[in-house]
Amino acid sequence: MPDQRRCKGYVSGKQECPYQPGNFYWKVRVKDPTCPQHGKWLVVASVHDDIALAKGLNVNFVIGWFDGASGKFVLKAIDVQIEVPPNSAHVI
Repeated sequence: MPDQRRCKGYVSGKQECPYQPGNFYWKVRVKDPTCPQHGKWLVVASVHDDIALAKGLNVNFVIGWFDGASGKFVLKAIDVQIEVPPNSAHVI
């Protein structure tokens, strides 16, 4: 079973689904040197508490494994949350 720790990254933008024109999905880039997927882009599968995503937003998430259409495992970002800086006075 893969490690369920949270990874850090940022929202890289929104893309149109090639199989469903008119539908879009968000992607994040993993920017966490301690994460094996560091530097990779992942599709967002779910967000925490229905937060709104925006390009460039710093986030943290768990990486989940899903069955892909070709029978291979696909990695996706799940439970995406806004990354709050340490010692921040802001409450989200």
